[in-house]
Amino acid sequence: MSGRQILFEATPSRDENGRNLPAKLRFFLPGTSIPTTVYADQGLTVPLSFPILSDSAGRFPQIWAEESKYFDVVWSDLANDAFIRSFSDVRPLDDAVLLSATQADAAANAAMASAAEAAATLVLIETQIADLGDFSDAVIAAEAAAVIATAASASAVASAAAAAASAASIDTDQIMTNSRAFAIAAASLL
Repeated sequence: MSGRQILFEATPSRDENGRNLPAKLRFFLPGTSIPTTVYADQGLTVPLSFPILSDSAGRFPQIWAEESKYFDVVWSDLANDAFIRSFSDVRPLDDAVLLSATQADAAANAAMASAAEAAATLVLIETQIADLGDFSDAVIAAEAAAVIATAASASAVASAAAAAASAASIDTDQIMTNSRAFAIAAASLL
């Protein structure tokens, strides 16, 4: 039986400031420097190159391996092959954790979309408030309040999606690396 191999801290690859970092992953037999094969497909029929290279945004292709196998993995940057981190005794996700990761990804994507919507609404608010000018008129004040309420609602949706991503993590904190970043972004819009 096969499973997806996800290194949560390295996928996608980011530098210490959260910027895209093109990188390499090398898979070895545990406790050795002997390269081992991982695959691009669930059927374990298409071997990935050694090392596995990310794209310019730090995203690696899907990595599949036999569920029962363990690996040591070395993560390095693409430009200079500078060592970033090593991981010992990692293995592919079993189905329950993979489902959790899928749910967390979906919730994180929803949080990101809601955060973008809230940011766009906030820009609209600034424009509308500037156009309204004097707030002494009760009708104008009510209109401004409605616009502000719309932005607050969009921010609440972003926060709820981030919370859903957190709830979807089951007991695997590392799944939530990206979702936490989206939650922080969403919270900053409140």
